[in-house]
Amino acid sequence: MSARNFDSHLRRLSRYLPIPNEIVFVRDMEKSQRCIASCWKTGGRFRIEIDAGLDDRGKRDCLLHEWAHALCWSEEYRQHDLAWGVAFSRCYRVAVEGWRPSF
Repeated sequence: MSARNFDSHLRRLSRYLPIPNEIVFVRDMEKSQRCIASCWKTGGRFRIEIDAGLDDRGKRDCLLHEWAHALCWSEEYRQHDLAWGVAFSRCYRVAVEGWRPSF
């Protein structure tokens, strides 16, 4: 997957499952935080950080994973519960399978 494909996944998510966000690639994230991606909420916006050292598929998978966290975020951060699973499924279907949800 090239950067163009990552951008197309990002555009599809932004169009069909929008959240106010910022996507940042961080070098050596795993060494500093012991994870490869994270999602933070500040001031009504989400910041998704992804380790820049991941391959293209890893970046895509992290984007989908963290976007799902942002979609189901309520007053508090949600772990990998049922709501997160549904949100991840929607993210995957939109970005990877080309699904267009109707609301």
